[in-house]
Amino acid sequence: MALKDRYQQIAKRSLTAANDTRKRQEKSGFHSYHAFESIGCALIEHVRGW
Repeated sequence: MALKDRYQQIAKRSLTAANDTRKRQEKSGFHSYHAFESIGCALIEHVRGW
């Protein structure tokens, strides 16, 4: 599995967790941040072509 695909899986899991915990702002924010970070890493890996 390509690194960008791994980052995308992490992002999807983090978004799901953030959605499941949206009544707990701190936990939801934590998961949302990590989803955003993983999406950014996937984009960088895709653009670089590694």
